[in-house]
Amino acid sequence: MANFVATILAWAICRRRFRGAWVTATMVEILVIGTIVGGYLAVLTNQPIWLAIVEVTAGEVVAVGLGGYVLLRGVNRVLHAGGAKRLENHS
Repeated sequence: MANFVATILAWAICRRRFRGAWVTATMVEILVIGTIVGGYLAVLTNQPIWLAIVEVTAGEVVAVGLGGYVLLRGVNRVLHAGGAKRLENHS
């Protein structure tokens, strides 16, 4: 559920097409997932909520902030360079 909410928010941000929209959307995803998942993990593991949120957010920075952003740029570059048409011809 956290990923779905984060994705909808990121999509809404990117639809506005302003400079820095991808970075803003990525940061929002990281914060939303970190807060929601960290919150329920704190309850399940009986640890301080701030610690759980920090731990999950740190993991999201690596997964979404680095890996997801690099993947987003790569896919966008291929699609804007006509790569989608090239991929269709090989299948």
